Amino acid sequence: MTIETAVMQQSEAKRWATVAIVIGCGIGAALQVGKVPIAASMLQQSLGIDLATVGTIAGIFAVLGLVGSVPAGVVIAAVGARKVLLCGLAAVTLGAASGALAPQLAVLLASRLLEGLGFLLVMVAAPALLRSCRRCQRT
Repeated sequence: MTIETAVMQQSEAKRWATVAIVIGCGIGAALQVGKVPIAASMLQQSLGIDLATVGTIAGIFAVLGLVGSVPAGVVIAAVGARKVLLCGLAAVTLGAASGALAPQLAVLLASRLLEGLGFLLVMVAAPALLRSCRRCQRT
């Protein structure tokens, strides 16, 4: 085996590891979307809210996607997909943790907003990272 072949095999393995990590990040962020309907009755009991408010909490992700996807793409182009993905994962984690400990509705809404922002950043940055892995393969 030549040195060139060894380097190509190593970079091929590194690309696939990157792909697996990016897809895992996307799956982890996507798991946050559907947890509100599961917890709806518990939210109603513990915070004393109605179904319309539960719908608002669940709909935050959709509104953020509508409003924030183009600005997120601009941020990715300026800062870099890797940094944005990491910031998005941090926002999802912080939002989920603070939402789990939310003592009142305002804190829950703020944490869900932060979590939705992180989800948006991950979902826009992940394809950019996967594209860059594909581009490296061609060169």
